[in-house]
Amino acid sequence: MRSTPRFDRPRAVLAVMVGLALLLVATAVGAVTPRSAASGGTSAAVPSLSLARPGGAQAGDLLLAAVSYRLAGSASVAAPAGWALVRSDSCAGPGGTLQTQRVYSRFASSSEPAAYGWSFAGGAGAVGAVVAYSGVDAASPVAVNGGGFTRNSVWVRATSVNAPVANGMVVAVLGRSSSVAIPAPGGMTVRATASTSGGPAGGLTVADVTQAAAGATGNKAAKTSAIAACNLGQLIVLRAGVGVVTPPPPSPAAVKPANSGAPVVTGTAQVGSTLSVTDGSWTGTAPMTFAYQWQRCVSACTAIAGATARTYAISPADLGQTLRAVVTATNAAGATAASSAASTAVQAAPVAATPPTVSTMPAVTGTPQVGAMLTATTGTWNGTQPMGYARQWWRCRSDGTSCAALANQTGTSYAPVAADAGSRLRVSVSASNPAGSATVNSSTTPVVASPPAGGGQNVVISNGSWSCDGPVDLDLVKVTSPSGDAISLGSGCTGRIGRIEVDTWTLDGVKIQNQSNPAHDLVIEGGYVTCHDISPGAHQDAVQAMGGARITFLNVTFDCLGNSNFFVNEAGSGATTPTDIVCDGCTFGAKSSTTVRVNVSVRSGVRNSAGCVGRNVNEPFYFTDAAVSPINTGNRQLPSNDPFCN
Repeated sequence: MRSTPRFDRPRAVLAVMVGLALLLVATAVGAVTPRSAASGGTSAAVPSLSLARPGGAQAGDLLLAAVSYRLAGSASVAAPAGWALVRSDSCAGPGGTLQTQRVYSRFASSSEPAAYGWSFAGGAGAVGAVVAYSGVDAASPVAVNGGGFTRNSVWVRATSVNAPVANGMVVAVLGRSSSVAIPAPGGMTVRATASTSGGPAGGLTVADVTQAAAGATGNKAAKTSAIAACNLGQLIVLRAGVGVVTPPPPSPAAVKPANSGAPVVTGTAQVGSTLSVTDGSWTGTAPMTFAYQWQRCVSACTAIAGATARTYAISPADLGQTLRAVVTATNAAGATAASSAASTAVQAAPVAATPPTVSTMPAVTGTPQVGAMLTATTGTWNGTQPMGYARQWWRCRSDGTSCAALANQTGTSYAPVAADAGSRLRVSVSASNPAGSATVNSSTTPVVASPPAGGGQNVVISNGSWSCDGPVDLDLVKVTSPSGDAISLGSGCTGRIGRIEVDTWTLDGVKIQNQSNPAHDLVIEGGYVTCHDISPGAHQDAVQAMGGARITFLNVTFDCLGNSNFFVNEAGSGATTPTDIVCDGCTFGAKSSTTVRVNVSVRSGVRNSAGCVGRNVNEPFYFTDAAVSPINTGNRQLPSNDPFCN
């Protein structure tokens, strides 16, 4: 009799389970591999940039192109057909130009052109590179990207991004407005470099590294040998192609929101003003939504009906009471509320502003003589404070009629020149506040006398520029400079200058040259440097110290439009390092990009001084880089609402 084989059920089940496990285990994740690269740069401001196809690039490779260029204003750039924009970052440069850096991608076909062309409206200085990578995921090649910029630094930085995939290729694109070489960030391999050979300067480096695990890439930074106005860094993470994917682990249980930083109310506690509240800081499972409730507080806090927005307009009912906001965070696990601190007691709305009216007329004091110094008082004024004042000096006929404004003479003091002899002078003062403005004239001076015979040796007055090239003992150096650097402290300049008065419209106010026997042991005892305008694309500083030793500025006011009010950094053809270049008791305005910047120098800087934050609000009032024993004592940063900073 034939027997039937017995079905072994436990072994069959085990075999099925093993088979399913093998199907669920991921095959080895593919690797992204750099294959080849090509790069290039312009020699002048031209309308296009051509980049060759990387040699050895094959069909299916991802081509990653980086282009960094300087282009005026909002002029446009056009990429070649078939390229997709991945990322674009821009840095505002001087003179209305932009340093822009863009990254594009495309997959190579079997019939790629020999080169690719980018065109620029109006012409640009540009550098670029194309790198070919194999093994990139065809459906979603870019896993994540990020970028940004820094100004006036030797560093080029790309800020860390969070790579969502394992085995990704981290590509750093580093560019700057300088042709100085950019090295590879630590741990990365350079694939391509490029720099301009003329015209607007630019440089670019593309480097990469494989990151085995998902997570933060870390910052990628490279230090160069010279400062550049604009430095742009971008990170692109390329996703590797994969086979069967391992099922993701189960999602963790949602965590209820927990407040780690209280909400903050900002604004003025005054009837008619508007307050706003931040969300505060929270931990817990994302995403979260936020709801708001404003409360009025006396002995206890009660909800204000209908006040459920992020902002709240203060009403007369709030007068004399404090206000706070309650922020409620909600996610899948629940909701948690957190309260802000209470505001100060709500004040009444301010009374209407009144326009300026003069009560005591301005006056001109001093001796009306060529080479002497005249000073204008502001007079006294009634009206709502704060009040701003502007002045204008006038030359009149000997009988006090037919007065004409003196070009660029808008300061509190004026030294008559030879053309004023035989004329009378006066000053007009304009007062302004939010309610209006008014202008009045002083009385005219007596007729301006010619200088006494042999007089005027202790006063220098120039309507162009002035250079100190030896020992000096001067009471005043007054320079009105419509073009070029106003004051140059050159070889052998030493001694004393009682006061400087500089009005310039183009370049630096005071430049300390780096040359053989540079300026040394010099004291400038007071005065001002005001920059009324700047040449397009110029590097303008109120003080630019490239060399020199033991030079002190006392109680000088600086306010310029360009890069820095006080800039110390070894530069030029000389071999000296700025040493003991100090500003003591000085005041710095808010017009410049960076207020005080002390770079390559020894024992230099500012002390006992006050200043506003410059236009580049991401940098502090005082900034130092590569300085030896910088001076920074007794200084204070003025608040943004200080009248001097407006």
